[in-house]
Amino acid sequence: MVRALLPSLSGRADLSDVDLIILAHWLPDIHLGTSVTNFALHALDLPEGLGFAISDCGPAAPLLALHCIERYLKGPKKKALLMVMDQKHLLYRSEVVRAIDPVNSASLVSIEQDAQAGLRYCGYRRHHTVAPAELSDIVHAMATDFGLVPHSSTLIAPPEIAETLSWHGPVLIQNKRLLCSAPFAVLAEHGQCETDYLVLVPDQSSLTGVGLSTRREVTS
Repeated sequence: MVRALLPSLSGRADLSDVDLIILAHWLPDIHLGTSVTNFALHALDLPEGLGFAISDCGPAAPLLALHCIERYLKGPKKKALLMVMDQKHLLYRSEVVRAIDPVNSASLVSIEQDAQAGLRYCGYRRHHTVAPAELSDIVHAMATDFGLVPHSSTLIAPPEIAETLSWHGPVLIQNKRLLCSAPFAVLAEHGQCETDYLVLVPDQSSLTGVGLSTRREVTS
């Protein structure tokens, strides 16, 4: 998947000076995550780049990766590549995977510190043991923490979250079969540079969210 997607992204973004590559995935990979990031570092000829993988936190792995990237891109570190990938084939039976019926999916995201265009990361929150009655209050508190305005910001969430919220702004539904790539597929298909986004990913009783904004002054 990296071999197939890198040329496409390289045609739209300069990846020659990437400082960090993170692979985020949910389902276990039969190859070590570092082998995938090492392949990307080699393909982009980045001998000084850092690469590692994030998993073991469910479908919210790429949201945690965005948080790690924001913390890493300080000082001379300017650019990162987020690779989000999942494969449907496992070496064992899983009722979770059977229920979701996933497809092989992948997304690549180029992230640049102090970029003057595009969406900007503006915060990460993870809440544990979220009761259904608390959901709307927690989501609106997230939006406020990120500096987003619920009435005008777009919510990106799976149907079981979107259908239970009193969200008055636009709503875009994630396709859970795409696993970790689900919110990025929505952004790729429907994303607009004039809109702020609140991205939500539930995992059992936990809820993880990130804010993405077009405004340059937002902080995490």
